[in-house]
This record gives sequence, structure tokens and C-alpha cells, in this order.
Amino acid sequence: MRTTATDVLDAHAALLPFQLVIKKLLYRETIRMATLPRTHPMHKVFLRAANCYVRKHRSPLHELGHAFDIHPDQFETIPSFRHTARWRPALKTIADESKEDTEENIANADAEFQVFTDGSGVDGGIGGAAALYRNGEEIDVATFHLGSSDGHTVPEAKMVGLIMGIAMLQTQARGSVKGALIAVDSQGILLGTRTRNRTPGCYLQDAIHDEYKRAQNQHSELELEVRWVPAHVGIVGNERIDSEAKSAAKGESSCPKQYLPGKLKSLPRSATAAKECFRKLLHKEASEMFAKLPRYHRMHSIDPSMPLNQYCQLTAELSRSKQALLMQLRTGHAPLNKHLHRISRSKSPLCPKCHQEDETVKHFILTCPRYNRLRDTHFHTLGRGACSLKYLFTSPKALKPLFLFIAATQRLAATFGNFVYKPP
Repeated sequence: MRTTATDVLDAHAALLPFQLVIKKLLYRETIRMATLPRTHPMHKVFLRAANCYVRKHRSPLHELGHAFDIHPDQFETIPSFRHTARWRPALKTIADESKEDTEENIANADAEFQVFTDGSGVDGGIGGAAALYRNGEEIDVATFHLGSSDGHTVPEAKMVGLIMGIAMLQTQARGSVKGALIAVDSQGILLGTRTRNRTPGCYLQDAIHDEYKRAQNQHSELELEVRWVPAHVGIVGNERIDSEAKSAAKGESSCPKQYLPGKLKSLPRSATAAKECFRKLLHKEASEMFAKLPRYHRMHSIDPSMPLNQYCQLTAELSRSKQALLMQLRTGHAPLNKHLHRISRSKSPLCPKCHQEDETVKHFILTCPRYNRLRDTHFHTLGRGACSLKYLFTSPKALKPLFLFIAATQRLAATFGNFVYKPP
């Protein structure tokens, strides 16, 4: 209804308050300037403004760099241009249509060398790993801890694992590697090796291709396939490297120097990780702002998860009318006499059925004696949850009985029609 407070509607929709939206946009643009290449005319200007917060005559660049504590020299560089339109990746990547096909192809692969790679995030840490097998026997394992999740991402760790895997093949005797297969459990990484677009982490994509060229120089007859492998399907090498990647994420590093190029020994901070970290801070700030609202205690008693996006997930498959009805019931701004009397649309706040109590949402759904039979009919499968508005308004299992009950009462038919609830 129009009387519903905007801040409550925003919280249900998981929308940030306006001032936080502006802060999010400013941070995004600041990160964009921090990742500019040295050849860009804005690079030196922003670098100087971010590193020196002058006392007088500050520009907006000074304020942005100081407000968000952004240091461009700590961030990755996203180039303005990577490859020409004629560029084609030399690395052969394969992604089968189904998991079953992949398992069969991995089991029947006749490559002498197999490399399994993975990346993981555990307890705020990010790490990558690679394991080299020869004729089914493990001969080498390497792990690398990238750092915290505030500065790095799991896709970065998977790309680092792929780089280490290719480097492992180079350590074999010159010309001894002919057929080799590298398994990666992320199709996104495979797609990334084919693109020429400028994206966060593209320096690692370029490093993959550079490492492959060095492997070709080391082994002139090398035929390398990088194949997608589904995670946790029982493939021995894949399960082994998954546990190693988790160990790397916890801080263990056993990567020899020759497995990573010098420039990758200390990775720059990821723009994606920085924006994700800032997004979490904004949502935390939004939760703190929501907790100060006068309507917080009522909404918290109904849905403690607000202002997160659980409500959006709950109602994603509902029709517009069902979403509107559920929203009105949750906020109390529903066409029931208690609220209608408060906005001068009803002469009395009493329930028109029992005439004993004010017709609130709780009275209508839970306590009105005239609807006891209907409650027994539709709520009997919910157990104790049938006595709780919190359960009825937040549980996916309760939506069908709730809407069937409301339809059976015909109390809100004037507003929503005499609908018949169809579950999503």
C-alpha cells in the first residue's frame, strides 16, 4: 500500500539506502581509476592525488583517494588494450556437455602426463594448487597462498593453479612431454583463456598463455589439452588437489620458484575482491542503519534476516499480486480494519467477523475464532509453525497453506480478487 514506509520496502527488496548507493558508485569509479595502465593520461594524476592528501585546494580526486584509502600501486592493472581482433588462443580448451562425458574422457585419456589444478577459499584465505601425475602416479604437488579474500578471489587462485600446472610440465626433461592433459574444475577459467577482453585478472590470463609458449619451447612436440572436470565426482586426482587447495587457502605454500613467474610471486590486489569487500561493508552499514529505524523491532520479529535478500529469494517465483499481498501482511499495511481505521478508511478497527478484537494481521491470520475451521484445514501440516507469523511469512513451505487459507476466507477478495493459489 502507499502508506508503507519506503525504508521498509527498500529493506525487503535488498536495496541499499540512497546515500550508500552513491558511496558504492564512487568507490567503483575510484577502483576503475586505480587500475588504469601507466600509459593512460589519468594514471599519474590520480596516483599523485591518492598518495598526497594536500592541506588546501583539494580536488575531488584527493577526496576520493583519501575517503576510501585507495593506493593505486597496490592494485592490479587492467590494460586499455590486450589483443587485436585477429588474435586466437593457442591453448586448446575442452568442456564436455555433461559430467558423465567428462568422467569417461578423463578415465580413457591416453596422455602420459595429467595435471589437476584447483583454487579455494577457506576462513578468509585464498590459495591455489596443482598436482602432476605420470601414468596415474603422482610425482609432484605445489601449493600457493595468494592472501586474504579482501585482496584476492577464488578464480584468481584457479588461474594461478593452472599456471603452476603448466610450469610443472616444463620441469620435465626437454622433449620428454608429448601428450598432456590439465584438468580445471571451472568453465569460467576456460572461457577466460579464450577472450581478448580487458577484465579484472586478465594479467593472469596472459600469464597462462605466456607459460604455455614457454612449455612449447621446452617440449616441441607438446600436445596439451586443458579440460573442464566437474568437482566432487570421485575423480582421484581432482579430489586430491581439492584438499591441497584448501590447505593453500589456510596459508600453506610449497610452490618452488620456477613454478611461478617472478611478477606473480606477490600478486597485486584484485579489483573484483576490493569491490566485493566494500559491498559487504556497505550491507553491514545498511543493516546498522536499518536497526535504528522505528519500524525495526516489528520487522525483526517477523524476519530477522532483513535487510538481506532472503525475501527476494522467497518471492522470486510468486506472481505480482501474491508478492504484494505477502508484503502487506508482513508490514501490517494491509486492507484490514485496524490499518484502514488508522488512515481514515474504515469507521471501526474491529474485526467484521467476530466483532471482539481489532482486526490486525495477527488477529486475521492466527486468532479470529470465525476462521478456526479454515485454519485447521490448511495449517494442520505446519505443526507449531502454524502459530507463528514469523514462520508463516518466511518459510517457503508455509506459503501454499497461507495463501490457500487467505483465499478460503475471502476477506481480501475485494482487493486481490478471489484467487486460487498455485504454488511456484
